[in-house]
Amino acid sequence: MTFSDQQKLELAAPLNQFNVKKRTNYGGGGQLSYIEGWHAIAEANRIFGFDGWNRETDLTQLGEPQLIKDKNGNDQWRVRYMAKSIIRVGQVVREGVGYGDGAAKDVGAAYELAIKEAETDAMKRALMTFGNPFGLALYDKDQKQVGDDDQISAYKARQDGSYSEMEKDIRACQCEDELNAWLDDNKDKIAKFPNNWKDHLREEVKRKKKELIQAQDDLVIEKGLGDPQKFLDDIEGQMNSAPSVEILDEILDEFKSAEHSFSFLLDEGQRISKAYDDNKIRLSEAA
Repeated sequence: MTFSDQQKLELAAPLNQFNVKKRTNYGGGGQLSYIEGWHAIAEANRIFGFDGWNRETDLTQLGEPQLIKDKNGNDQWRVRYMAKSIIRVGQVVREGVGYGDGAAKDVGAAYELAIKEAETDAMKRALMTFGNPFGLALYDKDQKQVGDDDQISAYKARQDGSYSEMEKDIRACQCEDELNAWLDDNKDKIAKFPNNWKDHLREEVKRKKKELIQAQDDLVIEKGLGDPQKFLDDIEGQMNSAPSVEILDEILDEFKSAEHSFSFLLDEGQRISKAYDDNKIRLSEAA
């Protein structure tokens, strides 16, 4: 068996911080992060399928039951077990070893606690080797692969090829008109995405619009576009005094760059084109 692309995506995705629990480390030294046994089973069913995996457990009792005192001085039985868990997903086999320590007034209850703890611990250690959702992310002390719902959604969205292409398209837009046209062309494709993917695309569009507005404001200041008529007069004046066709071409490129960013200049393209043509004739005759 080879894992499907969706399974690989799920196994590599960050571990949801909502599923991480904490307890005091048995050996002291602060808190220990872990996932619960039932959650590990639920994730295996979700990712591999209810009939896509199986588990075998070998148990080894460590010594005989011991009669000990609890913290209140009462008698109780202590039972200890080691377990080896074998997880099979198709032809993929993973193993894990765990320890269980059970204490109870009834020796049968102590056995049950110890076996359950050892079996769960071993199973989680075996499943952990498949990826972050099973607790692998917790073995990194910085827990960089533990995230919230938004971070996990963002990760999955970016692994999807079509989404990544859309991100690139959004970032490549040079003006709001181009961005709005792109949104209109892709609205049907976007509508098929999960809601959280659509939310991330909306945020990307908002960031891009903010960037374009800032760039537009900067260009207004740089080119004097706060007064469009003055800008057009300046362009036409520069063309009329251009000493060569090369300089004339550079002035036209400057206008086209501004025209691309500011829709209100589109209607003036004919005026500037005529000035360009007239001055090109002027320069040709002068030569």
